[in-house]
Amino acid sequence: MNSSYLDWLDSLSSQEVNEEPVVLQSEIELQSHWYEGGFGLEFVTTCGKPVVVNYLGEWNRGAGPDFKECVVTIDGVEHKGDIELDPTPAEWERHGHAVNPSFNGVLLHVSFGGFSVNSFCRTANQREVPQVHITEVPESLIKRTEGSLPGFCAEEFSNWSQGEVDRLLRASAHHRLGQKAERLSRQIKAVGLNETLWQSLATTVGYRPNAQAMRLLSQRLKADTIKNIGDHESRLAILLGTAGFLSVDLYEKAPQDTQDYLQNLWERWWRERSRHELDEGRRIPWTMHGQRPVNHPHRRVASLASLWSALHLILDTVKSPNQTRLTELGESLTSLEDEFWSRHYTLTSDRSANHLSLFGADKYRELISNFLVPIWYLTDQEAAFDYYTSIKSPTKNEQVKRSLERLFAQHPTVSQFAKYSYQQQGLQQLYHDFCLRHGCLRCPFPKIR
Repeated sequence: MNSSYLDWLDSLSSQEVNEEPVVLQSEIELQSHWYEGGFGLEFVTTCGKPVVVNYLGEWNRGAGPDFKECVVTIDGVEHKGDIELDPTPAEWERHGHAVNPSFNGVLLHVSFGGFSVNSFCRTANQREVPQVHITEVPESLIKRTEGSLPGFCAEEFSNWSQGEVDRLLRASAHHRLGQKAERLSRQIKAVGLNETLWQSLATTVGYRPNAQAMRLLSQRLKADTIKNIGDHESRLAILLGTAGFLSVDLYEKAPQDTQDYLQNLWERWWRERSRHELDEGRRIPWTMHGQRPVNHPHRRVASLASLWSALHLILDTVKSPNQTRLTELGESLTSLEDEFWSRHYTLTSDRSANHLSLFGADKYRELISNFLVPIWYLTDQEAAFDYYTSIKSPTKNEQVKRSLERLFAQHPTVSQFAKYSYQQQGLQQLYHDFCLRHGCLRCPFPKIR
């Protein structure tokens, strides 16, 4: 079934479809994907010269180019300097980079979307800037219109047996696992296994509204930086400060019994503030409302700080994975405690009468489904997928619910289609490959069994 699914996708992609103009996600999401090596490390300039990115550099905390201290080989010659990334080639002129001396050190301009052969990038001292134009953008970076009404295929699927549906979900889940493994392979090549796991932890901890914001935080404060910070309280203070959560007026807003805790954090942050604080235009975009209190970004950042102590356990597990080791890792991560954050929702909230988990079982299932098993898949596909199909599902997210409604709302055993993680992953892949990409009027689904 998996090979049939892939053959089917290939045949559909070869059909001529009148696509609507592609609208990309925000610029900062493009930058984040670039910084994890998601677009690769080898390119060709618009003038036909080969480019190899040897080192992706460091995020710029202030004004000027997006990435500093990069190392790039262009046409066989190594250069060290800055990289600027924009959604389109025209942004270079539109944003005034051509007359801004801060951009004189840019050695590569990366852009997306339509390209004009007349486009030319120059610096304020009239130096031409080599351009890389990326035309193949992952689906995750393209905005799609989502719908939740039952699709035209729901009636057809209602006639499928439960076994037929399960085989389809296994095939689409296998395809999704392979795609995740490929993406993580590129990321490991670009930034290393340790940084990949650190960013994976941050993304998982963030929950959907702040997954991207948490990933950005882990890219601003890399694992190599965090390991040089002496103790847990200092790591937490610098993470919270870089996130933008240690404002000067926070102390007055906090309850009396929290002020001593905040003062300790502030004193630690103040000593390192000049090295890590982001300028206004570089601030991380957080979603502060519309989610459960336990998922507030303050707590998510605190959870990430606590998880740092277990990063070496995660690293050891993915280097030699098996079911027993993954189970033991889950027990370690879900038992983490913090004297303050196991009883507080935010930096200014009153103490909770209830115990608050830092990293629950659902989050661990997401971590292994989205990151740890895909990394395992890179070295042993059969064993990884076998384990993948045994993982019980986390709580249904909105896209899983939407996928069930769209595809299987009329099936008599629809309640059985999201009990395992692979089923949820398969549902989301089907929704991504057909509902978002084609829409009901043009969708050829379903045509295989």
